[in-house]
Amino acid sequence: MIYDYKNRKISFESASEEADYNAHAAQFGPATGKSHPDDCPYCAARGWKTWPGTNFDEACDKWAEEHPDEVADVQ
Repeated sequence: MIYDYKNRKISFESASEEADYNAHAAQFGPATGKSHPDDCPYCAARGWKTWPGTNFDEACDKWAEEHPDEVADVQ
């Protein structure tokens, strides 16, 4: 996965990686009654980030606070 904090976008390196991620993510969330573990071995084995105690949006907010000049370029 490619994490673009500046543009708040996650993209995949291949269609198979995206399919793998979507199949894994479908096992979690409100519809399943299960939450995704912060220390997920499945994600760790693939090098996917899980942002323990937070989420991608909050990680983007933190990045923006640390890089105000670059954020201004996007807006």
